[in-house]
Amino acid sequence: MQLNPEFLTWAVFFSLFIFLGSLITIPYLIAIIPDDYFLHEKREGTSFTIKHPILRIIFKLLKNLAGITLIILGIAMLILPGQGILTIIAGIIFVDFPNKYQLERWMVSRPRVLNTMNWFRLRMKKPPLKII
Repeated sequence: MQLNPEFLTWAVFFSLFIFLGSLITIPYLIAIIPDDYFLHEKREGTSFTIKHPILRIIFKLLKNLAGITLIILGIAMLILPGQGILTIIAGIIFVDFPNKYQLERWMVSRPRVLNTMNWFRLRMKKPPLKII
C-alpha cells in the first residue's frame, strides 16, 4: 500500500497548523474564564446580552459552530500533536446543551485537568480557578 505524497504533505501541514493554533488560542481561552466560574451550583447569568433577536440567533449559531469546531479539533489532537483534552473542554464551554455546566464542572474538577488549566492561568497572570 502506497501513501499519496500530496495527502501526506497536507496532513503534516494540517497537524502543524492545529498544534500551533492550539498553543496560542487554548491558553488565552483558559485565561478569560472567570476564576469563580465553577463555584456555583447553577450557571450564573451573564452581563453580555444581545438585545436584537436576529443578532442573538446569529451570535448563538457562530458560538456553537466555534465550539463544535474546537471539539472536533480536540478529538483530532488526541491522535495528532496538540492539547486535545483542553481543546475539547474549551469547545464544550462554547456549545449550548442541557446540563452542560455540570459536565464542565466535573471535567475541570479532575486534578490533572485543573492543574494544567491553573498552570496556563498562572503563566497569563490570572488567579487559579476555584472549584467546590
